[in-house]
Amino acid sequence: GIVDAIRLVVLALRAKGRLKDAHDLVYHQMEAFSGLERARMLLLLAHINHNKRGSRNRERAKEWAASARRLFAELGESRLEAQALLALVNIVIKQHGNPINAVNE
Repeated sequence: GIVDAIRLVVLALRAKGRLKDAHDLVYHQMEAFSGLERARMLLLLAHINHNKRGSRNRERAKEWAASARRLFAELGESRLEAQALLALVNIVIKQHGNPINAVNE
């Protein structure tokens, strides 16, 4: 579907180091989606912004991943919920510098 096509473009942009372009692409398309597709777009935003985009964007990535996780849970999408949880774990570890410090959050 369309979200899969956007995901492929995002992967290409990330590979080229064009994280801002990847973010802009997904962010400006968000309003066109609802339900499962919107949750997948939120997870894409989390993946784009969790690293090499600054602490402010990392915090936003955490919020997007948490929102995606909630939506996936509501929709009964356990595999995608697990992916969102993994994204959250990676973000928290990145915020705290190592897994031991992240455990306290």
